[in-house]
Amino acid sequence: MMAALGLQCVMHDTEWEGHLLLASSSLQAIRLRDGLIAEVRMHLLKLMDECSLESVQVPLLLGTYYIYYGSPVLAWNMLGFAVRAAYALALHCESAAPLPDQVQSQIRLRTWNHVIVADTFTAMIYGRPTSLDTAFSGFQELIELDDIRLPSTISNTLHDPHLTGVTFHILKYRLYEIIRTGLNLFRLMNLQNPVTPEVFCRLVEAILQIRASLESWKADLPNIFERNTGIDETVLLSMTKNGHIRPGTAEYQAYKTLILQAQSLRVTYDSAVIFINRPLLEYKVSPETREAVAEHVPVVRASLDSCLNAALSISRISAECHQNEFSVSFILMNYFSAGVILCLIPTIRPFSTAASEAKTGLLRIIRTSRRLQVQSQIAQHAEQLLTRLLKRSHELELNNGLDGANTCELADNERRESVTHASPPYSPQPHSDTRNHQEPHGSFVPGETPNELTLNPSLGHFATGTTAANPEDCERAAFSSSLRAGGSYEAMPYIPENDRYYVMDHHVDEALGSFGQSQLVPNHLEPNLEVS
Repeated sequence: MMAALGLQCVMHDTEWEGHLLLASSSLQAIRLRDGLIAEVRMHLLKLMDECSLESVQVPLLLGTYYIYYGSPVLAWNMLGFAVRAAYALALHCESAAPLPDQVQSQIRLRTWNHVIVADTFTAMIYGRPTSLDTAFSGFQELIELDDIRLPSTISNTLHDPHLTGVTFHILKYRLYEIIRTGLNLFRLMNLQNPVTPEVFCRLVEAILQIRASLESWKADLPNIFERNTGIDETVLLSMTKNGHIRPGTAEYQAYKTLILQAQSLRVTYDSAVIFINRPLLEYKVSPETREAVAEHVPVVRASLDSCLNAALSISRISAECHQNEFSVSFILMNYFSAGVILCLIPTIRPFSTAASEAKTGLLRIIRTSRRLQVQSQIAQHAEQLLTRLLKRSHELELNNGLDGANTCELADNERRESVTHASPPYSPQPHSDTRNHQEPHGSFVPGETPNELTLNPSLGHFATGTTAANPEDCERAAFSSSLRAGGSYEAMPYIPENDRYYVMDHHVDEALGSFGQSQLVPNHLEPNLEVS
């Protein structure tokens, strides 16, 4: 299985020397990959019957592969197999009875920790309950073994005595613990539109609690993983030019691994920020109860600020740095999620600084996706759909900017922005309970057929349903009605009945649905990626 994943990473790399070796045996990387996966699938049931450590590891690897390159249905089921097998092997009790062999014990602990990460990850992106019992979902402590130990030269160069080979993994586990806490809190609330004032207040309290945990996690980051002071590809390039390290050496590979780890942590953190703050932007109170939650308007505003900043941060991560790495699909899926959020900002706050920054970030995402579309189907679909969504966003931004009925509103926006550089003055609220505007890791829940894919924010990211296609005339009518209403929908800022937002929201739903649908068909078929 590891060989298949490795081939997936390098099969588009023309400089990989293994292509010549495969060609000498009349083999191609893609065919060998497919053959290896077919062989694994053939023996999977027999492996599960053995109930060995490989019964957990192989479904974990196969499920992860299917998340990015295959079928979400198989991904969900494979990872479910891994959870059951891990329980059968009592991996959750490992700390109470460590094995005499330290290496074997650490392998079991690493496997259990990855089971928790995979279970949390799939619950987050598929909108389904976690499979692990909350009472038995704690991460196990790891120690640094030779396979992940940093070279001494790097430790001395970075001047961080606390940085080890397990630092990244510990930080990642802590971050997923926070995400898991959020998942459990949101699910217990059984959120549905419209929410009652009592539920809304509980939601605000939960989000503030998780925000504090995220900030605490961020405060404990080592300098090397910090966004502004951390290591990146420019540092590695500079050290290579100065002759401090040479490509191909252990030090060079260790530096590159640290760069990939730092960027993956940043993207995971940003996606967690969007995921945690998203409910305040999705769930609304009914008009007659808005005054009861007026005190929470600043919290909703902060949620929108956080989502925008996180999306911009994701757009600045270089996916090309992850080229020919397995992590590239993770970055590209978050590119699409961030791009969808950035498309909304110009329509909510037309021709503002925030809109300009959002469009700049969106262009970064589209350009990078375009450069990688030959190597990644995810990049191809994201580039096509975000380009169409951006065109629609431009049109609505112009319409909203020319809205003479709200000139005072736009002027007030600009004054506020010039002083505080705050986010858009409206909190985008979904028109119904089938709206979603953020896909932290961009995976998909299939319906009975690929055409029955839509969004369900109360459950997660993608769920089965029917996507409605509104004619252009209906959109114009909706937009015109918002003009006639004047500023009446602004009775409670940041929790509005915003018709402008709903017009764009329809296109967002279609783009997300099409992006999910594109992942449900075989790789050799091209889906119809049409966004009105």
